Amino acid sequence: MGLSPNYRHPPRPTPCSPPATSTPPRSKAAVAATHVRIAVYDGGDQLPPPRRPDAEEEGGRGLFLVTALSDVCGVTPASTGKGVWFQLNR
Repeated sequence: MGLSPNYRHPPRPTPCSPPATSTPPRSKAAVAATHVRIAVYDGGDQLPPPRRPDAEEEGGRGLFLVTALSDVCGVTPASTGKGVWFQLNR
């Protein structure tokens, strides 16, 4: 039995990996007449570091892509942890 092309090995910790938290991540989407906003909240208190991974790396492009493709993005403190969000204007 072969692996599908979408199979990914479990992530390996890197110096930029946030520590594991006991709070599972949750997401929220808001749709308005002028925009769509997506947020992902986690229990970590560290801000996500912007990275420019090497071409050979399998991950590490998420924040770079969100910044490049969204109209607005940011990090908001939450009662437990933080929320990383982006907005797409209509």
